[in-house]
This record gives sequence, C-alpha cells and structure tokens, in this order.
Amino acid sequence: MRVDVRGKPWRLTHVPGLAAVLLLGLLASCSDKDKARNTKPNVLLITLCSVRPDHMSCYGYHRQTSPNIDALADGGVLSTNAYSAHPTCSPTRASIMTGKYPARLGITSFIPGLERPHSKLQSPDNWCKYLKMSETTYGEAFRENGYKTFHAGKWQIGELGAGYHGFETVVSNDYSTINSDDPKNVFYYTDKTIEFIENNKDQPFIAVISHNTVHVPLEAKPELVEEYALKESGSNGQNNPTMGAMIEFLDQSVGLLINKLKELGLLDNTYIIFFSDNGGLSFLEGEIATSNKPLRSGKSQCYEGGIRVPLIVSGPDLPGEYIVDYPVISMDIFPTMLAMAGIELMPHTHMDGISLMPLLTGEKKRLERNNLFWHYPHYQTMPPHGAVRSGDWKLIEDYETGQIELFYLKEDLSESNDLSSSYPEKLTELKELFNNHLKEVNAPMPTLNYDYNPGKDGRACESYGARDERELQQPEYLNRKKK
Repeated sequence: MRVDVRGKPWRLTHVPGLAAVLLLGLLASCSDKDKARNTKPNVLLITLCSVRPDHMSCYGYHRQTSPNIDALADGGVLSTNAYSAHPTCSPTRASIMTGKYPARLGITSFIPGLERPHSKLQSPDNWCKYLKMSETTYGEAFRENGYKTFHAGKWQIGELGAGYHGFETVVSNDYSTINSDDPKNVFYYTDKTIEFIENNKDQPFIAVISHNTVHVPLEAKPELVEEYALKESGSNGQNNPTMGAMIEFLDQSVGLLINKLKELGLLDNTYIIFFSDNGGLSFLEGEIATSNKPLRSGKSQCYEGGIRVPLIVSGPDLPGEYIVDYPVISMDIFPTMLAMAGIELMPHTHMDGISLMPLLTGEKKRLERNNLFWHYPHYQTMPPHGAVRSGDWKLIEDYETGQIELFYLKEDLSESNDLSSSYPEKLTELKELFNNHLKEVNAPMPTLNYDYNPGKDGRACESYGARDERELQQPEYLNRKKK
C-alpha cells in the first residue's frame, strides 16, 4: 500500500472515474438510493491558487501524478477554455463569490496590492480592498435556500471573512496550524471539510475548500520533492520538483474528499467543481516556478498564461470524459452552482455570470455571450493593462504607453504574432468593445502621477514591463519585494 506524505496509509490510491463509482453506488441498498434521491444535490467547490491547466495529467501533462483529479475529469466535464476574471487571486475570488466582474466590484488588484509612489501612473483612488457587505454572495444565496454552508482556507477579499458573507461554518486561513508535515494546510483544511460533510450528511450542503497551494512560497515534503527531482522535464519545460510535489499533495487531498463522499453514499448526489483563481506563476527568484508554454507569460498578466486556468466539473447527470471548449469565466461559477442545486437564478445579482449547465450537460455547445474582459489598472510584473477576448480575437492594451496588441487565438495561442497593423478594423472593433465595458462597469482607472520619477521605482516599462519569461529574470524584477 502506498503511504501518503503524512506517513499514514493513503486511503485512496486511485478513483477509477466517476462512471465506475456511480456503478458501485447502484449496488447500494434501496433505502440509501431513495434517501439520496430525496435530498437536494450537494456542492463541493475546490479552489486553488496559481495553477495552470497543464499541471494535471488529465490536461495532457504526463509528468505529473494526479490520479484523483484526473478521475474527476474521467467521470465528468473538463474545460479547455476556462478563464479567471483577473490574473491575481483577490479579484478572481471576489468574482466567484458574487458573479460580477472584479472591476464592477472595484476590487482590481490582489489585496492589499502594491504601492508604486513614483510610477508614471497612480493606482485608482477608488479601488476597493474588501468585498462590500452590500454584495450578495453565493454563500448567502445557498443559506437562504436551506443549505448548510462551509468555507475553509484562503479568503483574501477583506478583513470581514466568510462568516460575514453567508457561511455558517468557517475554518479560517490560520497559519499557526501549519506544520512541516502539511505545508499550506492542505490536509488540515481537507480534514475540516470532511468533518463538516460527516456532520451534515443528512441535509443539503455547500462546502468550499479554498487552498493556499500552489501559491508562493513553494514548499512540499522533501521526500516527495525528491521523487519529482528524478523525473525528466515535461514536454512544456516544466521541471520544478517542488511544484510537482505540491500538486501531488493536493491531489491526495482531492482523493480523500471523493473517498469520503463515496463512503457516505453522497458521491452520486454531489457536484464537484475544481478551479484555479489565476494562471501559473512563471518565475520566482530566478527559477521557473511553472512553465506556461505554449501560453504566454503567467500570473499577474492578462496574456493567456496569467488567466487561463483548469476547470473540472463532475456530478449527477453530467456526461463522463466530456470536453467543453467554449470560453467560460469565473463569474459563471455562482449561477452554475445555483442551477446545480435547483435554486432559481439571480441575474440581477450574478449579473456578469451565466449558468454553464447547458454546456456541461451537452445540451448546448455555446453560450449567449461572445466577449470576455480583464482589467488590471495596477503595476505588478507589467504596467496597468487590460484585455478583451471576442470570439477567437484578443486585444491587450498597455495603459501606460497606449500600446495595443491584437492576436488571433485560434491560430496563435502563444500570442506571439501581433496583428494590430494587419487588421485595423478588428482592432477598432475590440477597442470600442473594451472601452464600452469599462464604462458600463464603472471600472476604477489609473491616473497620471505628478510625482512620477523614473529614477526611483517608477521605471515600470523597464523593471515591471516583462512581456515574456526571459525578461522576468532581469535583476530589476528579481530584487523587487514580491507579493
């Protein structure tokens, strides 16, 4: 028997696909089946930080060991075109919680953000560093509809945590509970989630496990890191052994959750959503944290590497081994979970999100939405910038220089061929779409900085204007204080 990194027997070596698990469920007693049928569907939302799709072998990345995450994909739906609403964590998590664009909420950077007093542009004065109490969250919606609500782990959208936004049971992001056998509290949060599920197995629940992993600092059990150090590099250049160990550690957590739902007879009545709040971090202190190839750049930038993320969904009535390639985004999770639970949709609340159930069930191949937007009016690894995807076209605008790039993603996923001069009409069309969106959501915008001093920390284009992974290795970037 394999032993997990905690030194205990690994309770689930591999979940063989949810289709097989459902077959086992059919062999359960009639009373158990009837009980499940008479219970509203449960929802388990697993959110991660800084994970790109190719971290898991179900996305074709065979260097990684992730059998339990792969099992979700085998028995459910895998999205190949899923996006976070922002290239950093706080805004995306707020978008999931509310179903609204981060710019509409005023949460336009990770909290608390970076201060650049001498940069060419100033951060918006009116950007918000917390989720307003006036916003209705999916936690509140589920609680008002008779669900038990649970949130464990990372919050990072204000000092007033999940307990103030609809969640009855909260396990806070308490770093004092971390020990050397459980980096990032992966199993601490998992055990608390399992405890909640056991205590509420006879009533409908929504459980959210919000992981810190694979956020920096990169840390994992040494023995597992050693295993990955012996492996050959992946086809996309990924070879960071600590990152590989962190993903496998996370995968074991997913296995424990699936195993508990199966043990309690709840698996065939529970929807599971697996999602990351932004793309992979490209470089950390001179080494590759994760290779996002063929995607360009990584976390903190609105190129594909910073916003394209994994999305896997499994549950009742969903097809197995099914792929959805239509573009979807983090705001869609709120209405999708409502639809899963049979709760009436709240379009005036989750106004930027659309239920994905027609896509997930195969009823439809596309949504009644063709445009997605991103807005990052702050400095981090490049100057303030934003983007719009319309169909297969994508525009990226640098707010500091006014530079605009245009890409055709269907033929150029790596965003290496700027078509702005070749398709001026398309550029004008997308630029107008983007401007109208910023006005519609009343997006906080950067302003000119009268204390601009390029000789100090305002050299945004030189030290923070990294457009590819090689530039991120420059000393000016590496010596910056990192998030």
